[in-house]
Amino acid sequence: MPSASLKCCGRAAIAAAVLLTGFSSSAFASNPPIVEYSFPISWNGSGVVSDLSAAGNNAVIQGTASVSTTIPAGTTGKSILTNAGGPITNYASEFALLTNAYVASYGGFSYDTWFRWDGTANASWNTQKIIDYSGTESLQLYNAAGVGQTANEQVQFAFNSSTTTANAISFSISPNVWYHAIATFSSGSNTVGSDGSLAGVASFSLGTGSTFTTTTLNVTKTNQGDALVRPIAIGNLGLANSSALVEFDGLIYNPTVSLGVEPLPAIATLDGPPSIGVPEPATLALSSLAAPLLLRRKRHS
Repeated sequence: MPSASLKCCGRAAIAAAVLLTGFSSSAFASNPPIVEYSFPISWNGSGVVSDLSAAGNNAVIQGTASVSTTIPAGTTGKSILTNAGGPITNYASEFALLTNAYVASYGGFSYDTWFRWDGTANASWNTQKIIDYSGTESLQLYNAAGVGQTANEQVQFAFNSSTTTANAISFSISPNVWYHAIATFSSGSNTVGSDGSLAGVASFSLGTGSTFTTTTLNVTKTNQGDALVRPIAIGNLGLANSSALVEFDGLIYNPTVSLGVEPLPAIATLDGPPSIGVPEPATLALSSLAAPLLLRRKRHS
């Protein structure tokens, strides 16, 4: 028999789906967040992290995590320390938030967060996850020199569980510096292929304040053979109940995952994005969505 929490979650999903049926894609121009965590406002002390977005995709802590008073200059609140684990969306009905068909309906997705690496190397992996969907679409640290290395550390927006230049945009970073990262994937008018893949353009903007550097890359988002029905994780690997804690050694502030393509910030350098089709507004049949989504304008840091 289903648990009370799953029954409740199912009723909420059905109610939200009925409410949202008939909204057009143009109604979501503000890039509605589907995951938005703020610390410690969202912390209830029992291991559950509340999603501040209207989607209500709460998280549980995989491993352990704590809050810190070290935050980016000019901001308020607290950050989360994820060197032993972090939040992960916690219901099966929330494990399909960035499937390729879903992303194509909105023309893409976006990650937006601040992070501060403490200079530590992961003892088991040469990657450290900052925002991760399904273990394959990741904002992450990467060191080409291998496990235990810290020199020449990079932050990547990486696809298909790959760190190669064909699948990832990379920037060099330094320890104990707050960086603001905005990573987007634009599928434009592209549709999901017969193999479940979705082609588009990845854009990654990185800054330490008001000045950003942006790079773009043509990528094809695969479906990893299981349609990407997996969770979203912050500071950890986005696979439910994973024993592989690919944790981020440092602090993360106000992580947000949104549908659609977030506008790029003011930049210092821009490698011009390749041409891509612009999606036509189309009515979305949302009655099959598993997670509640309501129109809400994203709060910027």
